[in-house]
Amino acid sequence: MPLPIDVTADLLRRDFTVNALGVWADGRVLDPAGGRADLRARRLRMVSRENLRADPLRAWRAARFEGTLGFRLEAGTEAAVREVALDLGAGRLPRPARERVRDELHALLGSPEAARGVARLEDLGLLALTVPEVREGLGVAQGAFITWTCSGIAWRRCISCWLAGRTRR
Repeated sequence: MPLPIDVTADLLRRDFTVNALGVWADGRVLDPAGGRADLRARRLRMVSRENLRADPLRAWRAARFEGTLGFRLEAGTEAAVREVALDLGAGRLPRPARERVRDELHALLGSPEAARGVARLEDLGLLALTVPEVREGLGVAQGAFITWTCSGIAWRRCISCWLAGRTRR
């Protein structure tokens, strides 16, 4: 694949600073967005709000990077991801193709920290746009001898059981 005319401009169209890194043939690193520092800090920071909105799938990618790589969303990026989720839910942004969302979800579910990642999808407002059926367990208490409400720590347990294919009886 030929190099773009302006490599720096191409890198600045990426989703996150850690993805906006390039390496020249002589080994020099091109880092127009400060991705090296974010990589060292395990911080996930958007290159720009416009980039996230241009491809809303990047909101799911943020949750996946947190869940699979152990990165943490920077506050401004987290706010932008939440805004994208709200705008997707309200129909102000076009939804990404389902197979693209599926691929991000499958990558997240393949992680040892999948339950934490799914909980993060909920926290960011993306789970209702992904697998709304899983959300139906929020706030549900089981009857009989077990009172088990899906919230907080128990919600994470709900997700863990769901991922393991188990049911609680």
